[in-house]
Amino acid sequence: MPRVTVKFFGIFSELAKTRKEELEFEGEALEELVEFMCSKYGRKFRDRIEGSIDGPEVLFAVNGKIGDKNVVLNDGDEIIVSYPVGGG
Repeated sequence: MPRVTVKFFGIFSELAKTRKEELEFEGEALEELVEFMCSKYGRKFRDRIEGSIDGPEVLFAVNGKIGDKNVVLNDGDEIIVSYPVGGG
């Protein structure tokens, strides 16, 4: 059971009611952490994660690198949950 630090940005910090939290969850993949967070933070959080059809996709970064849902998480990893940011 990995223990990770999750940092939430934008709407995700509002829905989670925190900007940063340590979480311990069953499993090992990012996908399992995402499911755990959806259960923990409720329907609106899940809707934002799953509802990327109507808006920007959700960005998950693991230790500063964009991660796909199958990336294996380890104790002490830092995960960022945000929308992608663009600039010009």
